[in-house]
Amino acid sequence: MKRAEYIPKISAYLSELSFRVDSNTSANLTDVNLHSENFYCRLLNLIYGYKLSNENELKLNTEAIDLTDTENSIAIQVTSTSALKKTKETVSKFISYQHHKTYERLVILNLVKKSKHRERYIGTDGIFQIDTVNDIWDPGTLVNKITTLDVPVIKEILDLLTIEFGEKQDTLNIPKEVNTIIALIDVLSNQANGDTGKGKSDNPDPNKKINRRFKDHAGSLKTRFVQLYAIYGPMLVQIEESTPTSTPEVLKRSLYLQKHSDQVLTNSNNNPKEALAKLTDEYCSLLYSKGIEYDETAIEFYLVTELTRCNVFPNET
Repeated sequence: MKRAEYIPKISAYLSELSFRVDSNTSANLTDVNLHSENFYCRLLNLIYGYKLSNENELKLNTEAIDLTDTENSIAIQVTSTSALKKTKETVSKFISYQHHKTYERLVILNLVKKSKHRERYIGTDGIFQIDTVNDIWDPGTLVNKITTLDVPVIKEILDLLTIEFGEKQDTLNIPKEVNTIIALIDVLSNQANGDTGKGKSDNPDPNKKINRRFKDHAGSLKTRFVQLYAIYGPMLVQIEESTPTSTPEVLKRSLYLQKHSDQVLTNSNNNPKEALAKLTDEYCSLLYSKGIEYDETAIEFYLVTELTRCNVFPNET
């Protein structure tokens, strides 16, 4: 199905852009954020059928709003800051500058993963408020909406991303180890669509697995995880926070990993170190066959991390 082919690619593009924005924001580099306003203007018009225009092309840094559509009475702020303080400041300025008299709805689009605010509504009761559940979006929100669209529209969105960033997404200059993990997640998701099977345990217990089931290898497994986490851990956290992935997709990927890794472990006489090496080699070969430049150690780290989460070598029920 074309839908199943297009969606993971779109998700990968958006997650890489999110990672780049997050990295540049940390370094106080805002060019990519300004570039994102124009890009998201076109993207949102495709996804939602809006007629948005970029206010900052007409007036630099229009207070509280970046993209506007008077016909649909919606204004959107594109931001790389998801903090509650920023949200409150945006809504306050939106009201102060009387934008609520022109636009019925304000949406805050976070270029990185949005934060969950405890307050459901922010603003002034009786004048204007935003719903922090429905009016704050991030890349995951967009992907979830894209999955509901007709295939021709999804293809048009993918074409926009391909034109914008290139077939191999080279213009984003994402570090190889980051691309490796993103590509591996994408590959595992595609594998999961074909065969998930049934997981071994509904109650993961990594302590039981590593310290008891694999007690002869517990020391070396823990040491290796600590070594790899020092290098790749922060990257994986950032990728998982910025990668728009639905709960069903995560579950399918987990079930696939559980079933497949358990088969590899069985064929390795229940030796986790040998099985991990085989899995690492397998996914290195798979990425290589797809023409993806990879970091072998990043693949090993991802698999070891999934081992601690009981998605690799799941516990017996």
